[in-house]
Amino acid sequence: KEADRGEGKEADEGPRRGRRSSSKSKGEKDSNAKVSMVAELEELLVKLIRLVANISICAEVGSSIVQQPGIQVLVPLLHESLASNREELLLNVVSCITNLSYYGTSSASVGGGGGALERHAGEEKEGEEKGGEEK
Repeated sequence: KEADRGEGKEADEGPRRGRRSSSKSKGEKDSNAKVSMVAELEELLVKLIRLVANISICAEVGSSIVQQPGIQVLVPLLHESLASNREELLLNVVSCITNLSYYGTSSASVGGGGGALERHAGEEKEGEEKGGEEK
């Protein structure tokens, strides 16, 4: 009976400790939830970029995608993934840009003025050159 009483006391104290620690760790739970959500969003972004890279292999689709203004986001995303050491995202963005650059270059040589991705990369390069001269 003494052993049962001892276990009963520990069992009674256990949930109280759990309640206390759960109220203390609410911030930790919120933080973990945010980290988890960011990881899931990054995984989704990687999958979408991989999809665009893969469908860009088709000449008709690739040349259409490279003309879309929204594709410009790949260049800053490349810089961000490099700066934040997100290797999987970086490799997939590089792959996507590589596949799309084929169509941007060929349309520029035909006289089409290049795709949105190519124009954005050129604008960013010009901005860096101007910034370098001012410093």
